[in-house]
Amino acid sequence: MGVVGAALRGFGRALKKAKTGKTISSVKPLTKIKGSKSVDEHKISASAARIKQGSFEFKEGVKKAMNKMKKID
Repeated sequence: MGVVGAALRGFGRALKKAKTGKTISSVKPLTKIKGSKSVDEHKISASAARIKQGSFEFKEGVKKAMNKMKKID
């Protein structure tokens, strides 16, 4: 094996994905907890939060644009 072959072999090892264990994606309790939200309630509250964040970012963008326009005048 020449120098080029050794270099290509080394790069191949460097670009190879590292082995990882199984990722825990969810944990379910064995019993129902009083006052806890259902999956649908969590999804609804998450979508509402995304909508609020989007409207906040829009309002902040409008404020920045207005400030820039005032500086131009």
